[in-house]
Amino acid sequence: MPALLALPEGGEWIVILVIVVLVFGANKLPDLTRNAAKAMVEFKKDHQQDRRPG
Repeated sequence: MPALLALPEGGEWIVILVIVVLVFGANKLPDLTRNAAKAMVEFKKDHQQDRRPG
């Protein structure tokens, strides 16, 4: 796998999390994760409806 397409591992996730906390603030993280989860559920629901014949 080319290095440009590699996913972060181990300590890199910690650095990313620290940057996110610094940018958005700790108070906004629950709202961000809640909204991301709602968006993912909506995307999956729409994706399943698109795959149904009819």
